[in-house]
Amino acid sequence: MNPRSLRPTTRRLVAATALAALAFGAVTLPAQAAPSVQSPQFAAAAVVAAPAKADIRSNDYPENAWGAPASYPGVLVLSLPANSGAAGFAYSWGEIPAPSTDNSLSHLPPNFVKATNGEARITQPTNLGSGPKRLTVKLFDRNLGYVGATAYYEYFVPADVPGAGPSRREAENVAVTVTAGRTASGKTYGKGSISFKEADKASSTGARRYLLATGGNATHGPEFAFPFTAEVTGAYALGASLAKAKNFGKLRFFVVDAKGKRTALVDVNTAQAITFDGYAAKAQRAYQPLGGLTLAKGKYRLVVKVVGRNSASVSRTVKKVADRGYAGAVDFLTIVPLYKT
Repeated sequence: MNPRSLRPTTRRLVAATALAALAFGAVTLPAQAAPSVQSPQFAAAAVVAAPAKADIRSNDYPENAWGAPASYPGVLVLSLPANSGAAGFAYSWGEIPAPSTDNSLSHLPPNFVKATNGEARITQPTNLGSGPKRLTVKLFDRNLGYVGATAYYEYFVPADVPGAGPSRREAENVAVTVTAGRTASGKTYGKGSISFKEADKASSTGARRYLLATGGNATHGPEFAFPFTAEVTGAYALGASLAKAKNFGKLRFFVVDAKGKRTALVDVNTAQAITFDGYAAKAQRAYQPLGGLTLAKGKYRLVVKVVGRNSASVSRTVKKVADRGYAGAVDFLTIVPLYKT
């Protein structure tokens, strides 16, 4: 397995013929000027004082990262901000068209969608092809006047790779192997894992794989191994949708092949091990790009290791285990095939 840089240039991404030569992984789109989408017909519409804008999230297309392939009709979820006075969303992967005077809330123009319970789900058209994508979203009121600020959501879509499996694996559906992290004195830190139900919007299917740990460091941290199969030999972008909470610890990541060869996942800019700090005062989701590897066809394990805790982390008791601020949770893993080698 050879680590690869995960920072492609936009020029390479736009050129479909250059896809096979891409370096791949964590990516940052170049800054772009915000297009003007205010319609002359609705120029007099009231605009809220606060720059409220839509919240955009997607399990199929993590922000600023590689997502589902071009032929997959992935979903993006749009949410209204609090007290925005908006009735729905206008969206486009280009410039948002202005509504005409013939349109109304009961007769919406294309790419306008009403919010239901504060949200709307849209599907990316499969004819957009591969490369960098930028979704633009505006809020509209009951008169179809634009309100608030424009929201942007940027991500990358790989070309289809024949024979490749799904790019997203739900962690709660995977049989996890736990290595306890035994110290010289015989103390163990890993206490197992459970499929943990969540009632909030932060998990993709309402559940996560909860990692029960009571301690850990870079030497003796407990490890949680998630098996996966590379269906084709090629370049892959890796990532994980993780949870943050006030009782969560710090994590590092490895890929282990069928022969036991272990590859640490590192930040290509610093050459340091990627370390995820799971602490947050309020529970939330965070997607962590894990770089890229060239993988031969076969079976692997993505290993999540507990290596410490934030000094602010607190202890929580789950399944009669007091985690001492070293726990963690994985929502899903992304093993995205970019091209065959």
